[in-house]
Amino acid sequence: MLAAIAIIVWQISELDNKREAPPREAPGLSFHTNAGGEVTLPDALQCHTVVVFWRADSERSLKLVAEAIEVIAEPPGDFEVDFYLVSLDDDLATIRSVVDYDNPDIPFGYRAQGTLLDEFDLNAVPVTIHFSRSGKIIGKHEGYQPNRLIRDLRRYALIRNLGSRSDGFHFPGE
Repeated sequence: MLAAIAIIVWQISELDNKREAPPREAPGLSFHTNAGGEVTLPDALQCHTVVVFWRADSERSLKLVAEAIEVIAEPPGDFEVDFYLVSLDDDLATIRSVVDYDNPDIPFGYRAQGTLLDEFDLNAVPVTIHFSRSGKIIGKHEGYQPNRLIRDLRRYALIRNLGSRSDGFHFPGE
């Protein structure tokens, strides 16, 4: 039974890999956080990391931010994941007008800079980027699709859990 599940997950992973670009080293990204610090990726990666880029004037962005906050409150299973909800707005007053930016339990960021911003078109906000713990970009999608974030995380968690049991499955690039 476990072998059948592993084959199905492998096939799904292969289909996804054919649709998406192969994993590659993550370009640099840094931003300030609502906790008062600065994060630099990929240096700060310790586990699967999701960065959601959003804007205060985008209804789709705010829907994804709300969904991400729910996932942060109840992450899928025993899968370790770090989140950063990075606003592309420079004005903190604008950000604070639409989200609870000062809540220390929600990892908000702002004033993003780095080569990642040059390599990706972030005008189609929201944009979600998944990083493997080894610093590779393993997924990216633009726009908002209800429940896509949790579906992607469950898929990555399943691949990770199967990989830790059988040594036959790993995130692409790891």
